[in-house]
Amino acid sequence: MNNIYNFSKYKKTPKSNVINLLLTDKMKYFELDDKDKYDYETVKTIFDTYPFDYNYLREVYLDIYNHVKEDWSFEFLLRFHDLSKSFINVKLKDYIKDVDTKDMASKKAEVNILEFEIELRKRKYLNALEEIVNDNNGDLGLGFIILKNNFSYSEVILNYLTKALLSKLFLDLDIETYLHTNYESYDEIKGKEKSIIMNIIISKDATLANYIMNHIGLLNELLYAFDYIKDFWNSYINRNMREIYKYLTETLDNYINSHKENYPTKDEYNEFVETASYAFYFTSNEYGILDELYKYKNGPDTVMLDFLKLEFADDEEIEKTKEYQYFKQVMNIKLNKVTDIGKRKSMNLQNKNI
Repeated sequence: MNNIYNFSKYKKTPKSNVINLLLTDKMKYFELDDKDKYDYETVKTIFDTYPFDYNYLREVYLDIYNHVKEDWSFEFLLRFHDLSKSFINVKLKDYIKDVDTKDMASKKAEVNILEFEIELRKRKYLNALEEIVNDNNGDLGLGFIILKNNFSYSEVILNYLTKALLSKLFLDLDIETYLHTNYESYDEIKGKEKSIIMNIIISKDATLANYIMNHIGLLNELLYAFDYIKDFWNSYINRNMREIYKYLTETLDNYINSHKENYPTKDEYNEFVETASYAFYFTSNEYGILDELYKYKNGPDTVMLDFLKLEFADDEEIEKTKEYQYFKQVMNIKLNKVTDIGKRKSMNLQNKNI
């Protein structure tokens, strides 16, 4: 069914005779002719008038699901999904002794189906939006103006898709890495979370930022993400450092293997390996990660590590080698992506015998 409800002739209120009929007998909805029955304002009025009548709204929703293909039906998929989740939670919480477990299982399965439908619709809209944005070479920002124009009649749809757009933005940005890249500690962020989020949004889409300013509650889920980032600030650094140690040790191995053919004799090759490894650890010492990196690559035996530290103190030639220059460049690029390394490097440069 197509274009039963024409938004070019948008009605602020549904037909009064239809609504009066439904207020008198809600079941009369199913006897209406299609033009009145599958009308956005009619269905909206029903959901607004009987917001907690689960069984009735379920029948209404299933009816429009089977007959309405227009985008406005998405609002009632979202609203019925929220009602279904609330219904299950209330039943389980308040009536656990009397609850029919089979009935609850069936309703949970229905909620899962609704969530699947929502995900499909969300992807459809966001994928279409992305195509439009790409076709306009970024002139539309994130394309929020398109969403606003298409769904201005439904705050339910617009807010849901706005949150989805925000989630995609901050997922693509990798907000956790962004914060660790730009701030040394969470203390620099505390109390500024909303302004940080808004500054990012403004830089991407001014129209979206303006809408968010008037619907600030849409940022709540992102603010919960900030709570997670705060709680796991230090563990983020540790997780990333282990990845960096892996990358750096592979870099050393690859460097040695790529130059192997330049040293035909065993003695020449062994001397090269020793020089490259020494330059590698010397550089890591300058960046304050020698202990952790050495143990990551060689295990807990630190006898050679202690010997290296003694040699570093008197070495004035290693910085002239091409190996040192190479590993310094690699580590500088890699380590600048993780916070607190700058501070550790500065501290360790004051005393190389760490």
